[in-house]
Amino acid sequence: MADTQVLFALTRKYAAMLGQLRKCQDHSEQLRIDLAHVEATIRLFRADWDASGVKATRPRLSHRWDRYGQGGRTALDLLREAVGPMTARELAIAVMERHGLPADNEAAINAVANSLSSTLKRKVGSGVIGDDARPRRWSVERRGS
Repeated sequence: MADTQVLFALTRKYAAMLGQLRKCQDHSEQLRIDLAHVEATIRLFRADWDASGVKATRPRLSHRWDRYGQGGRTALDLLREAVGPMTARELAIAVMERHGLPADNEAAINAVANSLSSTLKRKVGSGVIGDDARPRRWSVERRGS
């Protein structure tokens, strides 16, 4: 009985991974076509252009916010609701959870924390307070209290 459950789960996992692979293959084929179009356009401007000297850049990690600045706005909302100061990491996890993003990927948490930290540093003096301790803890000025 346990064997059939294990086989069923593994078969579902295999099917999901196969679907991901096919999606990536379709996507990679479209990227190859797009790359050829960009190369052809470059050659319109410089016929002797050599692509061999171009190094690939690492794609940016997308946080999949609804709109630009949404993560920072959510962080400010969380700081207003917070009982005390929060670190960028704590904020990142809370922001990701509020947006329904998985907060179990260490690289994604670090990327969001760095992004939020930069956003909050720019807002110091306009209602955002960052202490000098390490790790820095962030809070917002309380109005009317």
